[in-house]
Amino acid sequence: MVNLLVIHHAHPLTGEYLGPGQADPDPMAEGAWLIPAHAYIDAPPPAGRGEAIVRTEQGWQAVPDLRGTVYETATGAPVQHHELGPLPEHLTHRPRTSPDHRWAGSRWQLDRALQEENRRQLTRQLWEHLDTALAEALSALDDDSLALQTRQLAILAASSYRAAGYPEDDIPAPLSTLGAPGETAQATAERILQEDEARHDRQAHLHALVVNAKEALRDAVAEGNTVKAEQILSTTLKQLPSL
Repeated sequence: MVNLLVIHHAHPLTGEYLGPGQADPDPMAEGAWLIPAHAYIDAPPPAGRGEAIVRTEQGWQAVPDLRGTVYETATGAPVQHHELGPLPEHLTHRPRTSPDHRWAGSRWQLDRALQEENRRQLTRQLWEHLDTALAEALSALDDDSLALQTRQLAILAASSYRAAGYPEDDIPAPLSTLGAPGETAQATAERILQEDEARHDRQAHLHALVVNAKEALRDAVAEGNTVKAEQILSTTLKQLPSL
């Protein structure tokens, strides 16, 4: 029976232990073995959790194995790390607890000033979102068949006609052209003014809705309840077009 010699392979660049193998007998020398490069006859120790075994000039050694996703201590951003050994100072294997935390040398620590700044920024972002939606909703109120300039002239004419007591012998030209079939000049004037009043009422509803939403958003963000803030924003955005 031929005895076999177990050898242990290491990565040629990193020295990382790759696993066992068997040496080939030396055909030129009886009882001798061919040991390939980066292979060793002494067995490595078992690797602990989070460790890898590497071959160094001193033999097999256990080193930290933190390869994979790690985090930048400056931003908390995830990055891929591919090297064995301790992490550089600008990296950590601990994920950032929240955007309100800063790296404090060995752990993430809550930073109250950063927390307040993040909340202010979030509030501004949510408010800007509401302002944009409000502007779009207000613009939609003017999206009708009557051009803005024409409507303004019609409103001015209707107001003047009402103030004058609806004289039948002095009907402003805009009322004559905008009247419906069979509609009197007085009825046309009142319809135009009522439509304008309704438009202002709808605009007031929109503004009040956004003002109330902004206050609720500010309170939710101040409480640190971002889920509630997102719900308030979503609900308000759904209501805006319906008014």
